[in-house]
Amino acid sequence: MKKADNFFKKNSKGLLVLIDPDKFNPETILNTNTSDVAAYLVGGSVLKKGVTETVLKALKTLSSKPVFIFPGDETQLAKPAHGILFPILISGRNADYLIGKHVLMAPQLDVLKLPVIPMAYILLSGGKRSATERVSNTLPLAMAPLTELQHTVRAAYYLGYRLLYLEAGSGAKNSIPAKVIQCVRRIWPHPLIVGGGIRNKSKIKAAFHAGADWVVIGTALEKNPMFVKKLLPLNM
Repeated sequence: MKKADNFFKKNSKGLLVLIDPDKFNPETILNTNTSDVAAYLVGGSVLKKGVTETVLKALKTLSSKPVFIFPGDETQLAKPAHGILFPILISGRNADYLIGKHVLMAPQLDVLKLPVIPMAYILLSGGKRSATERVSNTLPLAMAPLTELQHTVRAAYYLGYRLLYLEAGSGAKNSIPAKVIQCVRRIWPHPLIVGGGIRNKSKIKAAFHAGADWVVIGTALEKNPMFVKKLLPLNM
């Protein structure tokens, strides 16, 4: 558990590649085996049964980088992986994604015996309805005004979470602005992950400079497996 927790310790910086198992392309992995990519996240809102395990096994043969499962529901848990990011969708009020799905996952976690990292997950409005919004039947938080977001982040802190993921939604029209990341960084002392709508080098660097510890890229790689190679070097 401690080793997985330490991976996300504050002041570490790097790219996290989000792999949707239903859209898995081995070429993406071959093109992201660079020092700027720190790890892979595997998961999606809704997936075919068994596809997560297939992709995890493929990743193990293609890369030595850490792999963390980012499960959308109880059907997405499998081995091999370095750990599981256990997302609690605190931006919404759907009990299934605050505790219900986690209760269903608990018996499987006992069997898998993988490190589990509880993660506060906040969905922000990225300009279009995201798969997370649709599947969870929740509304994202607005990026302005920032009061509700600030209060939600503080609540996550007081609830004891030590990892926070700000998400604009896969393929978002608008990524999370630097001023929003800066606002969260000022009140959140632990590791911060930012993702959604990040399509170019300037947006990646802006997120890091604003205070993100980790930046997630996914849809851009699905559209162009060479995306990361075109970015290098990042010089973070």
